[in-house]
Amino acid sequence: MTFLATPRSFAAAAIVSVVLVSYVLLPGTGPWARNVAVGAWRVYQHRNASPDARATVLLGDDYLLIARAARSTPADSRILIPSGAEHGPLANKVWCLYYLYPRRVLQERDLHGLAALGADYVLVHHGWGLELAGVSPMLITGREAGIFDLRTGRSVGTPQ
Repeated sequence: MTFLATPRSFAAAAIVSVVLVSYVLLPGTGPWARNVAVGAWRVYQHRNASPDARATVLLGDDYLLIARAARSTPADSRILIPSGAEHGPLANKVWCLYYLYPRRVLQERDLHGLAALGADYVLVHHGWGLELAGVSPMLITGREAGIFDLRTGRSVGTPQ
């Protein structure tokens, strides 16, 4: 059987088998199995695309914001990212660090008072971070996204 001839195809067949068995036999894993199957199908559809294009299709605006931060900030900068489930993968420090390394990634819980802010840039997502950057809450609509330079007080990079 040539389908399982390579380790990669064997691993794919094993993952599909586990997902299907868990979907059928284990109650409560239906949504999880469905999400894994849909995600695997989307990866398969874009298997020949570049890693950047594949990440854009799979992760959308969150990936575009992280990619723009990686392009627009120096390698030795410190970037403040949001925290909380409403910000999706942007609140995941490990996920952001994967794309932003060697930059230092900080969250609010890493800061100790405004005097020790220590961040050079703020990753603005749905208006989060603008208040930390000194923007009046009356001007924040909740749709803003981008990278804000705390040293100069200006937005960094151009939107995609």
